[in-house]
Amino acid sequence: MDKNGKNIEYYDFVSLSYETRTEIGQLLNSSYGYDPRPIQLYRVHPYFKGDLHTALGFLSAGDSAQLKINADSLHKYYGFPEYTEGSHIIYNIKVHEVITRGNLSDSLLNAKIEQFKLRQTNSAKENEHLKIKNFIASNNLNLDSTDSGLYYTITKKSNGRKPKIGDEIYINYIISDLNGKVIQTNLKEVAISSGIYTERFPYKPHTEMIAENPSSGFSEGASMLPIGTKARLIIPSKLAYGEQGNKIVHPYAPIICDLEIIDKK
Repeated sequence: MDKNGKNIEYYDFVSLSYETRTEIGQLLNSSYGYDPRPIQLYRVHPYFKGDLHTALGFLSAGDSAQLKINADSLHKYYGFPEYTEGSHIIYNIKVHEVITRGNLSDSLLNAKIEQFKLRQTNSAKENEHLKIKNFIASNNLNLDSTDSGLYYTITKKSNGRKPKIGDEIYINYIISDLNGKVIQTNLKEVAISSGIYTERFPYKPHTEMIAENPSSGFSEGASMLPIGTKARLIIPSKLAYGEQGNKIVHPYAPIICDLEIIDKK
């Protein structure tokens, strides 16, 4: 769909949504879902002929397009993990906003970009509660909640002893976003299957000290559970990564945490 606007030029700032699929239609990745925030990038010179940055030169704000990109080149230049030699990856993209560099100084361009990011952050803050509510409803979850705003459900009951304040316990955990994408885990096999494995991370049980006033949703959830229990937590951003987020998690993004209390130190 062509909106007939000014085409994106090199080093323009672009906000777009996307999904990638194999040629047989298998979904590989998506910026849509329960936290549908557009990704942000600069259009740079192509890494190879026919890549995403090539295509952006034919598009403008409001345009949608489907791209068919060589998987071998994606793997070579971007380390694209999901590919079959000689195949193609299908990109469906929607361009939302373009901030044109033109003759703007770096400071003026950066000021416009910061204004755009602030609008996104404020929107995420206003809609976070609705995202959690919709996630619970669409997954037909029966959850309890605490005064702090933590949601939880027990997925495996245990007759083990409940830890006391000052105890140190061992925990296995899987942290993911509302789309189910794994963000962090101490389980090596889960990290490998999720494509986030790194040799620098020690894949061993996490040690948590039970505190009187837990500092996070993770700590609060762990403090409530007897040894041997498994639980799923839905943690609002104020009990997780907050208004800043981190390199992986957006600001004001709720997360899911699957916990297993495996032992007391």
